[in-house]
Amino acid sequence: MEGHIQRRGARSWRIKFDLGRDASGRRNIQYVTFRGTKAEAQQRLHDLLSAAGKGSYIEPSKVTVGEFL
Repeated sequence: MEGHIQRRGARSWRIKFDLGRDASGRRNIQYVTFRGTKAEAQQRLHDLLSAAGKGSYIEPSKVTVGEFL
């Protein structure tokens, strides 16, 4: 797995990382917006890649409260 950070603003970063491939062979790429310093963004990328490697990363979903209940 790999990833990188990209500057979006004065203290805003876009974190892009790869979660591997899905059943059809397409790459599963996730994006996370992070606000803070570059060092903190690099640490967040490391944490996300570590969680993905361990299998504990949960992809965000857009489920309404009504659907959840």
